[in-house]
Amino acid sequence: CSFRCMGTLSYHVKRRAIILCDLC
Repeated sequence: CSFRCMGTLSYHVKRRAIILCDLC
C-alpha cells in the first residue's frame, strides 16, 4: 500500500471522539 498513517485525526461525531488513521 502506498498510503501511510499520517497521524491520528480526532473529531467529535455524535458526541463521541473518533480517531481516524489510514492503515494498510
